[in-house]
Amino acid sequence: MSTVLSKEFFSFFSGLEKNNTKEYFDTNRVQYERFVKDAFKSLVQELIDRVRTIEPTLQLDAKDAIYRINRDIRFSSDKTPYKTHVSAHINLRGKKAMGYPGFYFEIGAKGGAVGGGAYVPNKEELAAIRDLIMHEGKGLHKLLKAKPFSTMFG
Repeated sequence: MSTVLSKEFFSFFSGLEKNNTKEYFDTNRVQYERFVKDAFKSLVQELIDRVRTIEPTLQLDAKDAIYRINRDIRFSSDKTPYKTHVSAHINLRGKKAMGYPGFYFEIGAKGGAVGGGAYVPNKEELAAIRDLIMHEGKGLHKLLKAKPFSTMFG
């Protein structure tokens, strides 16, 4: 990996956690653009390029995988306007295809999270996943029985 997230990346989110307002964000927009948005876009593109080596049909640009930093506050009691992390979903269809299997990750001041799979697949997507596991599940079974997996997840 050649992309490195700087201390300014984490500093921006530390400040945003303490002062999650439009005023703070506007005052620090240049820092966000340079050290967060651009750096994260580079990291996501690098990850997409690496995934493409094992999944050549992946035709996705970083911008189509990265979620907005703005929160949807319309129906939330928490009215803070911004997420305190950046996140992306790498899959064959991009971030809007939540039910489609892929890799999700987020990074903020307090750390990060990584996940894989399909998030709330619709009926047809769930049926396709189940069918694939039923007919081609040997690889999944082998993964679940592998020592590194069982050591990590029990």
